[in-house]
Amino acid sequence: MEYAIPGFIGNFCTPNAMLTLTEYLEDYSSEETKQAGYRLIANELSKIKDSARREEISGKIEQIKRGKRDLLY
Repeated sequence: MEYAIPGFIGNFCTPNAMLTLTEYLEDYSSEETKQAGYRLIANELSKIKDSARREEISGKIEQIKRGKRDLLY
């Protein structure tokens, strides 16, 4: 349970959710859904205060867009 510290899990769950959503958008969504999804992802990325973390997640999102799959944060 040491990982259930408030805020600690969110540091991993939100980035992994964004990566999972990116895979879904790339593999299964319509263009309209893709646009809405990427707006949501951009909004969530903007909430990450640590620029190094934000850049790492953005880089993984770009890898997924280029065809890489099963990336985790």
